[in-house]
Amino acid sequence: MYPGAGTTIPDSALSQMLAQRGREEFARRRKQTEARLARERARNTRLALACYVVLTAALAGAYHFGWMPSILSVRPSPEETANRQFGATRTGQVLFTMPDGAFCREAKFNNDTGELRTGRTARCEAFVARGEAPVAATPGDRVLSIRDSFAKRQ
Repeated sequence: MYPGAGTTIPDSALSQMLAQRGREEFARRRKQTEARLARERARNTRLALACYVVLTAALAGAYHFGWMPSILSVRPSPEETANRQFGATRTGQVLFTMPDGAFCREAKFNNDTGELRTGRTARCEAFVARGEAPVAATPGDRVLSIRDSFAKRQ
């Protein structure tokens, strides 16, 4: 007969049945939780992989289109370029201010031979606009600029 159909079940049997049901319910919930965690882990893995792919594509695109500096080939600054050129040719540029102060004369000085070749004459602003050294206004300023250049090296 079925329980509750007129027969009584002893308390110990009832407690064993309830304990068995509790264990079965606990095992069922544990399996559900493990399955849910496995699904979440798989979803998070797919999401992380997709983010990695998008980030890699964005960085590659930024590098390709020049939006990001190259790690392998760093572009040298104009000063570094001038220093390399000087190291290769041992020739430097000297700017002389004309008496009126508005025009400057360019000369190239070769350190190996001591040769001084005159170059073009232009407004001093043209040399400054090209990124060349600013010209000192007076001879005293020239001396101070030379002194300052030595002071910076120390």
